[in-house]
Amino acid sequence: LPVPELPPRVLLDLATKCNLRCPMCPVWGSEENESDSVAGVMNLDASRRILDELMAAKPLVQPNMYGEPLLAPNLREQIAKMKAGGMSVAMNTNGLTLDEDMARFFVEQKVDSVMFSVDAVTRATLKKVRGIHKLERIELAVFRLLKMRGDAIYPRIGVSFTIQDDNRHEVDAFVARWVG
Repeated sequence: LPVPELPPRVLLDLATKCNLRCPMCPVWGSEENESDSVAGVMNLDASRRILDELMAAKPLVQPNMYGEPLLAPNLREQIAKMKAGGMSVAMNTNGLTLDEDMARFFVEQKVDSVMFSVDAVTRATLKKVRGIHKLERIELAVFRLLKMRGDAIYPRIGVSFTIQDDNRHEVDAFVARWVG
């Protein structure tokens, strides 16, 4: 099959910055990883040029890859440009810096999907898999966005749980916690 000129899905790491040090992360997981080779912030003009090029294809854009998208400078401007250009926007976040103002922005812009990486139901397990104890803060961010969205369709909101040896025992409790 021929390769399309422009892709239907684009991962655009606007800022490879993270506020966690998850052991499984190939970039931020340990001091041995060479995060310096990918860490940094994409030049605003470069990201604008990329988005201008992508406008014709209107791909699904995921504004993160190895970083926490909420730490990207100019994230609002970039998302507004994506949405104004008819692109779908889906992101994964740890939610630690999601305040009410950003939640409102996501709803107003009709960001298509926001997935929160939770990976635990107890603080002790979160510490093992994400390196922090701030489970309540992550959960609060999920509920903050749900409340801000209200009865609107967008953004679709979800939570994720990547099964690992350190959290496998909490799968059923996670499903029970979030099924509703």
